[in-house]
Amino acid sequence: MDPGGAVKRPTQIAFAPILVACGEFGDNPARVPCLSPKLALSLTLLLGFVGCSHVAGPALPPPPEAFPHEVSDLKPDAAVQWGRLANGLRYAILPHATPRQRASVHLLVQAGSFHERKSELGYAHFVEHMAFRDLRDFPGDGVFATLEKLGAGPHSSANTGPFETKYYFDHLPVNDADSLITGLKLMRAIADGIVFKPEGVERERGVILGEMRSRSAQLAGAGARSDELEFAPPRETPPSWPELGALLANTLLPRRSPIGEEKTLHGATAPKLQTFYQRWYRPERMILVVVGDIDPAALRTQIEATFSTLAGRGRPPATPTLAPPENPGRLIVHPSDVEPAIQVSMGVAHLRPGPDTVAARQRSLAQRLSLEMLARRLERAGDAPGASFFSSSTLQSHYVPGRELTLVRAGARPGEWRKTTSVIDFEVRRALMQGFTASEFEFAAKKESVHTSAAVRQASHRPSSELAAALTVSIPRGVVFTSPSEDHSLTATQLAALDEMQCRIAFRAMLGPNEWSTSLYGPVELAGGKPPDLDFKASRTAELIPYVPPTPPAPFPFTDFGPAGQVVKNERVAAIDTDTLQFANGVRLNLKQTPFEPGHLRIDIALGGGRLLCPPDKPGLDWRSFAWPFGGLEGLTREQQSAALADLEGGYSFAVQPTALSISGSIAAAHLPLFLQATAAHLARPAFTEEGALRSLEVSRQSAAPFASTADGVAHALIWHRMSSGHRAFLPPKLDKANYEGRSVDLVKAFVDEEYRPFPVGGHDDMLDALARFLDENL
Repeated sequence: MDPGGAVKRPTQIAFAPILVACGEFGDNPARVPCLSPKLALSLTLLLGFVGCSHVAGPALPPPPEAFPHEVSDLKPDAAVQWGRLANGLRYAILPHATPRQRASVHLLVQAGSFHERKSELGYAHFVEHMAFRDLRDFPGDGVFATLEKLGAGPHSSANTGPFETKYYFDHLPVNDADSLITGLKLMRAIADGIVFKPEGVERERGVILGEMRSRSAQLAGAGARSDELEFAPPRETPPSWPELGALLANTLLPRRSPIGEEKTLHGATAPKLQTFYQRWYRPERMILVVVGDIDPAALRTQIEATFSTLAGRGRPPATPTLAPPENPGRLIVHPSDVEPAIQVSMGVAHLRPGPDTVAARQRSLAQRLSLEMLARRLERAGDAPGASFFSSSTLQSHYVPGRELTLVRAGARPGEWRKTTSVIDFEVRRALMQGFTASEFEFAAKKESVHTSAAVRQASHRPSSELAAALTVSIPRGVVFTSPSEDHSLTATQLAALDEMQCRIAFRAMLGPNEWSTSLYGPVELAGGKPPDLDFKASRTAELIPYVPPTPPAPFPFTDFGPAGQVVKNERVAAIDTDTLQFANGVRLNLKQTPFEPGHLRIDIALGGGRLLCPPDKPGLDWRSFAWPFGGLEGLTREQQSAALADLEGGYSFAVQPTALSISGSIAAAHLPLFLQATAAHLARPAFTEEGALRSLEVSRQSAAPFASTADGVAHALIWHRMSSGHRAFLPPKLDKANYEGRSVDLVKAFVDEEYRPFPVGGHDDMLDALARFLDENL
């Protein structure tokens, strides 16, 4: 379960992999080409959400009685059924048969750490914990016992943010009619039946204080997965804690984390927690969402029967207020010696102009395209010789109710954050003053179109749990929950009406009249303990040389990997309906055709021995070997590589497992040749670069963060620790300098050459023998 001085801007390899592919291949699976694309890391990043109490200023929008589509000209997804009970509780029902005979039930309460008084810091999160401790009709550990019986135990949890608390039961089996009814009754008990026993409060206090300690080093975590869905609206990633602190420093938000403070947590008692609970857990502040293989009419009746008697206690509380956004050029610094690089974030905050409408989406699209064009320019700047930063991205977010946040992020080398902020400021100034080119706009528009078309193709097989999370979040954010087909159609129409000049106008409105709010997180040296000053003199007096866009993208160059491999084994395993092949070089290929996702493929590739191969005297080298995919390809800049693979849709992940380096992909079947070519190029022609090594360190930190900052992650680490008798390969990495210092690019390359390249020579059986010997010697 679930943390400066003002400045003015002028207005203006060869491995032995095991590959598994499922989907539609055509008539001859043996003709699948051998290996493919850019490896974009798919991560679940976790945020220690922050909160704000009562401050002077305009009130936050109260919990709206209307659904977003009721005050918009946008068409909501026609499959969703909307409802509102007499007591004010709103609900949404979405029939969706992926997975079959399963349903997800989510309850959102519009109350979080923002709603706490100064003496209640951490109470919203404390109440969330108590919901899984003692519930009316489900006493003691009966909550988890009940969820386990329903088959939803591993898929049930909650998280608390500044503005809301979310409870979810995913993958409830609905072939048993009582299962869904019991799930609804559990949610009803959370709504008004949490029992605050002194012994339960004392037990959870210890758990929460333990979470506080484990989260202390996770300052820069990003938001919960339910807020960063790739396709379903809202399409956003929540800002991190340092970013919120910089953007909203004029409010109490930076000083109000949902985890709370030790003093108030130690002072929490059963009566005090119950007072907070009864004040804010009211039906008019609640949204219930059910998505799955369900009968909507029967479910509507059950919701009415279960929740219609829910009533608020006492007078409705006053809505807290949040000061209007300011952009005074502030700098917020969070020093951290455990980070390998400095995370630089520069952003601005605006009031949100109005409801989600067709016109608002066109404005947002123009802004998104302009940020995509800026991101591409920064990518080129980061690839330049001697660049001060090695990664960059842009972000729009409406995570804070009534606000729009725009962020530019970069991973800067230690000691070079000033140069990084200067480069970002210069590129923004150049775009403000000179605009964008037609070719830049064409590339950004194509990328947006590819994104929405992929959403349409994947709509039927997106998990109901993801759709429930998106639907639950979109309602309080004021975002109309539109269908992927409607999104694609509207985007196509609006792209046809936009051009680079309109994007420049949107860009100027977004960033022109504002000053940066900047946050730094990482190894930042403070002179005398004081934060440094921002200085944009160089970037604002430099000559504005016109930006020269890149040449049109060339076809992906790595398409010839020599003679085709010889298949030495081809068997049909009827029991699992799978074709198994083995090539002369030891590569094994398993193919299974399924009817679940027409025109779509899921691919998993396992390489070598993973973390087990890391020498005991070189801790961290296994995670540094993670660097090779982030170094790009020989002879290609990142800009050229992304342009050559622009048509490639789908999601990809790269992970360092105890027993393998793994690559996972989810792609359109038509893109299989390009996927395999790009993957093979990453294996055979990687560019081992220092920039790639730095990116890998940043990603390693993000990958390891959940193991220290979430209950699920800590439990997972403990289970693997026990099951592996404490072997280092099965434990989360220690994110300290000792694990990274001295791990040069040459050392990583030598490790990869020594530990992975020999395996294909003797074939896969030899690799298994070597791995068995290694386990015997080290376990």
